[in-house]
Amino acid sequence: MLCNRASDYRRNAAAKNLAGCDDDTNGCRNQSSGSGLRGAGGLDDAVAGDVDGGIGRVGHRGVAAPVGGLAAAPGEIVGLAGIAGAGHATVLELVSGRRRPERGTVLLPGGRPVPRGLRGAIGAGVALVSGDRRRFGLMLDKPLWDNIDQVRAVALAADGPLVSARRLRAHARDQVERLQVRTPSIDARAGALSGGNQQKVVFAKWLDAQPSVLLLDDPTRGVDVGAKAEMHALVRGAAAAGAVVLLTSTDLDELAEVCDRVLVFHRGAIAAELGGEHLRPHALLEAMNTGARQPGSHAAVDPDR
Repeated sequence: MLCNRASDYRRNAAAKNLAGCDDDTNGCRNQSSGSGLRGAGGLDDAVAGDVDGGIGRVGHRGVAAPVGGLAAAPGEIVGLAGIAGAGHATVLELVSGRRRPERGTVLLPGGRPVPRGLRGAIGAGVALVSGDRRRFGLMLDKPLWDNIDQVRAVALAADGPLVSARRLRAHARDQVERLQVRTPSIDARAGALSGGNQQKVVFAKWLDAQPSVLLLDDPTRGVDVGAKAEMHALVRGAAAAGAVVLLTSTDLDELAEVCDRVLVFHRGAIAAELGGEHLRPHALLEAMNTGARQPGSHAAVDPDR
């Protein structure tokens, strides 16, 4: 056994705060999420509200800590921040279908519940861009055109069951030019590109599907400043097109620059919501480490108090 101690998050109040940390022992352990606070309090089982076509509320009945609902609207870029294990990553897992809520419901735009599993969520309009492109984002030994067409043409069969390689290649070439991927050819292996260009291919693959919900899990990790700026433009473009964008990042400057607002998690609960002039890296860092509400921030309220 590796750990000195373990907690059962099924019975942990903080896990219930996140409406779905139903893993047997690991609980809320990753670092991503995205959805904003829209009200508080214990929600009835399987109850979630639609927020103007955005991500609906997520909640548990009988929550013990002050979070009853999370929501994000179309066109909004919402960040979630927290130190390792704070619980913010669990929201991305719930919205992407990789984890099921213990109680409550996650609603996608239009009021649809999130299907079970990532494949089902992709079919429902969810895209997940991971910063760990070597493990989750790319087929490094495959050519660029094969990578770019994987979601839209293969997983979603958007062009029908039979598509010619010529058509796929032409479409991939358009995407490479649009995202300014620096490569000698669309036949080049993805693994031969620089880190920034590899991540552009990951963005190309997911944005090509025109998702209604874009989940970003530390999406610019390990890329240079120029490539990061280009990716930020892509994120803003997706939001401008009406997507709900949920962003987690280990780069606090990125959260402050890109997001409309950021929810800060501390010990499994939302400690603060920062936006506008109060959304600064230092304020994020302090809230992440102390759980203290920052000036100008909003915090969830426990209705039982």
